[in-house]
Amino acid sequence: MSTQEQDLSRQLLNGEQVMLELPGMPEFISLARLSAASVGNIIGFPIDDIEDLKVALSEACTNAMQYGCDEYMTYTVTFTLYSDRLIVDVADKGQGCDFEALQEPALNGTQVGGFGLYIIRTLMDEMNIDCSEGAGTVLTMTKLLRPQHGIQ
Repeated sequence: MSTQEQDLSRQLLNGEQVMLELPGMPEFISLARLSAASVGNIIGFPIDDIEDLKVALSEACTNAMQYGCDEYMTYTVTFTLYSDRLIVDVADKGQGCDFEALQEPALNGTQVGGFGLYIIRTLMDEMNIDCSEGAGTVLTMTKLLRPQHGIQ
């Protein structure tokens, strides 16, 4: 496919969705990561942004498994593709959480764990958590496509 054809293909993206329903087992995080790389490539993200996306998604999937389901339950990853951004939702059917009680991690080296949301917030352009006790959690992450310098 030529560069012009790729550019035209990207311009036509308008909310297409790719959905994965994954077992609550760590072995399946790699499937989510591979899918993230594929949809990131379709949109035209540079490799650094794709790597950031994969790390953030790994953290979100780990949180869904750790807090929202067990190995016998599933969680859902939904990629929504636009020509200028990618929105990723990770949804579980767990007990939800008290989002207000979550605190920023201590970055002084004394804390073990609890860095997942901080990492996601750092690597993605936007992050939102919709959770209420007893109703599961949806973590929404957005990565914006920035113009690449020197490439026309």
